[in-house]
Amino acid sequence: DLCCVQEFEADASVLESGLDIEEYEQSFLSIATGGLSIPLVNGLGESYLRTRIKMMNRKHSRKSSLLKLIYLPVVLVVALSLMSTTVYDKDEGKRILSEGRNFYMRFGNSPEFVDGYLNYRIADDVAVITGYQWEGREQIDKIPTSVTYEGNEYPVKVILSLGNAEFKELVIPEGITEIGHQAFMSCKNLENIIIPSTVEYIEPMTFMGCGNLKTVYFKDGLKSIPDGMFLNCRNLESVHLPLTLEKIGDGAFSDCRHLQEINLPKKLERIGNEAFYRCIRLSSVSLPKKLRYIGKGAFYDCRLMIVDTSRIKAEIGENAFYVEQL
Repeated sequence: DLCCVQEFEADASVLESGLDIEEYEQSFLSIATGGLSIPLVNGLGESYLRTRIKMMNRKHSRKSSLLKLIYLPVVLVVALSLMSTTVYDKDEGKRILSEGRNFYMRFGNSPEFVDGYLNYRIADDVAVITGYQWEGREQIDKIPTSVTYEGNEYPVKVILSLGNAEFKELVIPEGITEIGHQAFMSCKNLENIIIPSTVEYIEPMTFMGCGNLKTVYFKDGLKSIPDGMFLNCRNLESVHLPLTLEKIGDGAFSDCRHLQEINLPKKLERIGNEAFYRCIRLSSVSLPKKLRYIGKGAFYDCRLMIVDTSRIKAEIGENAFYVEQL
């Protein structure tokens, strides 16, 4: 409705500038008959064009115009306020991390301290792991569930960064809810990892370049695997995906050359572009019926024996199942 009002006001401004009303209406008819691009025709619709033309020819009293000038700003302010509040609460109102928003820009002034061998910041009454102490520590044993700072105990819920840390096996504890961008990038000794059901949000490229990573186990809970999460993990052999998974991001398992089998959960709706690009040992995959999109090059150069797409109604991108000649 707000868009309609804005269009009506735009039309009135054009006509007030001196343009002939018949000439302006003719431009609308040109749109309706294909004079402009098809997307524009579909976006406006003929019935909507008729409504706009009717509005142009209506006579408005000065009193009604004055009431609209008073009423419209109030409606706009209230509507925009409601929309902004809804988006914030639904998408990221309770999150510490947010893709595209720098953590240190938001919480750079928050308390920073070291406990044991890990670096922390306190953000919104939550302890965030921001790094670890290299000296005198060859390998990290575990991630704590809480930490004490100045006499107060804070739950550890966010792992922002532990890149290059000396993990071999990592069990992320229940209670961790968010994992940051490139959080475990290039942890060269990491071989096995378990991701708990409490993890709700993971930023892209989490384990990119973990060259010795072999097994990954997701407990049920996570709905989306982010872009490039296991990009270039060339020794990854086994992945247990959560039954709650609905989306696999672009390049999520790209170049995982030892991955031989993947069981896609029934709730999965989207496989991103190049999600399994050059997983050259991947020989079998069962596509869920709920799939709605298989991205460009999703299984590019995978040696899949049989791919049955007849059971699904998914949009399939270019070269989704292309195999280069040996």
